[in-house]
Amino acid sequence: TSAEELYIAYNNISDLSQLTWLDHLEVLDLEGNNIEDINQMQYLRLCCKLSHLTVEGNLICLKPSAESAEDPDYNYRAEVKKLIPHLKYLDRIPTSQT
Repeated sequence: TSAEELYIAYNNISDLSQLTWLDHLEVLDLEGNNIEDINQMQYLRLCCKLSHLTVEGNLICLKPSAESAEDPDYNYRAEVKKLIPHLKYLDRIPTSQT
């Protein structure tokens, strides 16, 4: 498919594996969903045109997985950038400002 923008905020989404086929996707809004594992972000690496991603309001912003203890040194922005290196904006802030 050729969807370039997908706004699916607040939909209780936790599994991102079905988004891998959206190879033209440039903008993805996942704000306020149920993404509990930072490793779900690796599926979005396959969306090679993805440049703008919003994930604020998901558990991954606080800790890497539901089982993890909160770690004051955990930086979800840095982790997402590692998993999706071509991303330009994360939560409306340039990824260069991590």
